[in-house]
Amino acid sequence: MRLAIRTRRLHCEHFPISLNHICPEKRYSCNCTFFVGYLTMDESLRLTPAGRLGVQVAQNKSDHPVLVCAEGKAMCVHGERAASIQAWLNAERADPNFIRPSVCTCKNLDGLMTDYRGVTPPVPSADLKSLYKLLGTLGAAECVNNSRPQRLAIKTATTELWIQPAGTVVCKHGNTRKVISKMAKTDGSRHRRGGVTKCDCCLTVPRRVGSVFAAKGKKST
Repeated sequence: MRLAIRTRRLHCEHFPISLNHICPEKRYSCNCTFFVGYLTMDESLRLTPAGRLGVQVAQNKSDHPVLVCAEGKAMCVHGERAASIQAWLNAERADPNFIRPSVCTCKNLDGLMTDYRGVTPPVPSADLKSLYKLLGTLGAAECVNNSRPQRLAIKTATTELWIQPAGTVVCKHGNTRKVISKMAKTDGSRHRRGGVTKCDCCLTVPRRVGSVFAAKGKKST
């Protein structure tokens, strides 16, 4: 029997999929304040900015959540693993101007070197159609554009990724990368007549190993 205190759903601009949280007050590395406590396995499931699904298994010494991905490996709240974070830390020591190819701001590997083999990892989505349904279960933000519903999967400082029922990845205006590219080459009048909102959104899709957006059988880093 599992016991959990359920309270209101909270989320910040960095992690659009809301979770049920309880006290005491904690602070994530994105500097947004939440009320976080002990979570059940279902409540701790989230889609990280790196595109990896994870379940929270611990709170590390830096007071940040530790997640386990579908492959059973530990990762930070941003969805990054120890090897990547360590490589970036080394690069930053060597070059103060080094820019990480990630929204991750972790400064150490606290909690990421622990063996969480006994934890049941999340089951990855078979495709983006099933991801759309999962986002609904997790309480992701939803809107309708161009007569089609879409759910918010990932939001960072530079991009927003929304998923439509057919599994299509679009921006917040409901445009695919192909449509955005075409609009950049025209004045946009044809698109306005078609009911499409002209925009200059940047669709940066995370295709890292383990990302739900990575093509099956293709390892992207």
